[in-house]
Amino acid sequence: MTDIQQTRKDGLLWIEVPPDFAFSLHIRGSGTGETEYSFPLHGHSEVYELTYVKRGTLTHEIAGHTFHQQRGTVTIIRPGETHQLRGRNMSFVNFGWHVSIMRMLHDHRLAGNLLAELLARPQPLSTRLSHP
Repeated sequence: MTDIQQTRKDGLLWIEVPPDFAFSLHIRGSGTGETEYSFPLHGHSEVYELTYVKRGTLTHEIAGHTFHQQRGTVTIIRPGETHQLRGRNMSFVNFGWHVSIMRMLHDHRLAGNLLAELLARPQPLSTRLSHP
């Protein structure tokens, strides 16, 4: 596996991963010893990210828009969308996957029009999965 590369472009941090990266999983917040969390403005040219808030509220700035992601919601960040996040007394799960996974699903017609729908949306996809 090739190393993950971090570069600065137009004043932003870009985190680049190779196609064999496939997946990443991060769990932050309550239960991990953290009471406050923040990650600076950055982007990925070939990675999708899914963020699920387990507890509290996560403030997420995506492509210049601020979202207060509540408990039980999921947000999908598309490749190329710059984003940053912060929160206090909350917990969330972040799952990332390389674009090659979506291409494979699309090529095998397992995803139908999912890729086209995700890319065509004017805003990131966000929905509530459970009730508060």
